[in-house]
Amino acid sequence: MRLESRGTAVGAVPMTNRRRTARLVGLFLVALLPNWLKRLVYCHVFRYRLAKGVRIGISVLDADDVDLAEGTHIGHFNAILSVGSFRTGRHARVGMLNIIRGGESVSLASYSEVMRLNVLN
Repeated sequence: MRLESRGTAVGAVPMTNRRRTARLVGLFLVALLPNWLKRLVYCHVFRYRLAKGVRIGISVLDADDVDLAEGTHIGHFNAILSVGSFRTGRHARVGMLNIIRGGESVSLASYSEVMRLNVLN
């Protein structure tokens, strides 16, 4: 599947501003849930793929396609916004207070680490 720079699939219907805003509000609310409930909502409502041992803090994951491998840890107060595909390898770690935005694909290799206070465009 080919992606445009905004992260939407070519030929897909782009989201309206109202729909996009509703999705972001929903993602912010999901970010506040406990991890076990957050995993259920991400997997069943947003169709994210989360392997065993994935831990997600109070962080917003706004991507069209999310695939988090075993043991991935995403800390608190991160914002992953307007990304087409967000994938991590095994035991990847994103610290706290990071912003990852835009782009067709963001991939973190196995055992990689993004510490804290980073902006990735």
